[in-house]
Amino acid sequence: MKTVTIYPEKISPYGKADAADNFCLLTNSEYVESFIISENNSYKNRLIIAFDGDTPFEELLKDNVVPDSCHILTILPNCLLHSVDKRLLNKRKLLIMACKSGKTSLEGIEHFLRIGERTDPNQQLEFSDAFFQKGESSSEFKLINPQMGLECTFDHLDDQLEWHEQLGELSWGDQQVFPSGEIACFLVPLKIEQLDSAIKFKLNGKIALKGNVIVQSGPPSFLESDQQRIFEEISTIEHSEVVLDIKDGQITHIQAMSEESLPAAKMLSALFTVDSRFRNIYEVGFSINTEATSWPGNSAMNEICGGDSGRIHLGLGMLPHTQYHLDIFCDGTIVKNENDELLFGKIETSESNESKKMVRHRSVSCPCIEI
Repeated sequence: MKTVTIYPEKISPYGKADAADNFCLLTNSEYVESFIISENNSYKNRLIIAFDGDTPFEELLKDNVVPDSCHILTILPNCLLHSVDKRLLNKRKLLIMACKSGKTSLEGIEHFLRIGERTDPNQQLEFSDAFFQKGESSSEFKLINPQMGLECTFDHLDDQLEWHEQLGELSWGDQQVFPSGEIACFLVPLKIEQLDSAIKFKLNGKIALKGNVIVQSGPPSFLESDQQRIFEEISTIEHSEVVLDIKDGQITHIQAMSEESLPAAKMLSALFTVDSRFRNIYEVGFSINTEATSWPGNSAMNEICGGDSGRIHLGLGMLPHTQYHLDIFCDGTIVKNENDELLFGKIETSESNESKKMVRHRSVSCPCIEI
């Protein structure tokens, strides 16, 4: 049986200033024997607690099954874990591996554990601070795909928007996804009883979908085979674009740029027909973890993968109101401001546009003379 070692001493988001007496891994009973916790650290106690979602996680906190003065890591491929009240966490710090959607394999979990160990939370915080500083001094974001000549304008200063950062070190009572590395802009509060169809992103223009796809499911009953089929169809954008026309944050037209991405366009159209709310953009996300490489398949942890300069993704659907939440990357799209200054991403230069050099050889003879 494969076992995976967890090294709490390498998990930087817990921070060094706030030492804890306990480290606790919360995992499904199926996986209890699959993990080993390193002892090369200062924790007095290292616990592995089985949790299958039969009782609320809050009960484990109230009953001190998960003790106080504790750094907690959850790895729960078989059940969802919802956000926890900061007051209940008290003197605890909670890191959550998002491995339920698509049920990330043990190998995939190990892949992202190692990425999390290499991730520098302070470096991400510096990146985020610079991003917001540049954003607040800009009147407009322009989402541009230079290679395809596409542009979407985005009023990123709209008062209706909420910006959420999954990065930096935790304080007592805090919780965060692990590995970290996302700045996400949402149209509506994350906790809301119903979606207001009158509130829309001020996002207008054309944008190309290309790259990773994540199909996340919420609490309502669904078939995993349906989720996988939707994922596989939309994933045909991995190597070929689907272009969206967007007006006031709503998708008005879809165009596959090749036969290869046609299944993605058809599946998106089908989702729009079943539930028109999938036409609305509910999230513009900025993935900034430059240590992360994606894992094959439908893994929610791929959302933080930022390449070498950051990547943009769009979120369609809003859990738990829609059956799925789709995160779809827009590789090749960058962000500029109204003065055409680059704010996010990387401008790719083709080989033909790069400055050429004269090839120099130092020798005593001329190649036209045979010696």
